[in-house]
Amino acid sequence: MLQILLCILGAVVIFVVGFCMGCSWIFKRCFKFTKEQCRRGDKFVRMFRLLNYWMQLKESGKSITCYMKKMGYNNIAIYGIGYLGKHLIKELYKSEIHIDYLVDKKVEEIEEEIVIYKPEASLPETDVMIITAIMDFDDIADKVESKIQCPIISLEDVIYAVN
Repeated sequence: MLQILLCILGAVVIFVVGFCMGCSWIFKRCFKFTKEQCRRGDKFVRMFRLLNYWMQLKESGKSITCYMKKMGYNNIAIYGIGYLGKHLIKELYKSEIHIDYLVDKKVEEIEEEIVIYKPEASLPETDVMIITAIMDFDDIADKVESKIQCPIISLEDVIYAVN
């Protein structure tokens, strides 16, 4: 009788431990997923606000080109060729500002007529590097600053500085 009771108790303990471990695993997965969703949501809210302000600037006849010229940036490099990077390229393409090169980790997938470097490559000097990956600016700037001797600025800072 004692053996049966111990077997039942052992089975219950194994079940409870397994149940708790399963719940813990599920909770961790859900929390991680939710955390990533929050970050993605924050990213898109920031991008929307930035693009909205950029559009307001264009509607009032102001442009990034004027800011670049005022700051003495005639030759630039652009880091990140996602949504924001592509808009920046199009805005500057037919201006007096020359895009020396682009930097992006997905070099093979990008079809631009401008030279594109991978982030780990040696980067030529230019007047300024604009980082369009607004959520990762600090990390990217830290990695790039040892490769070039020019100012490294965020596209967000550029757009909000235009007046």
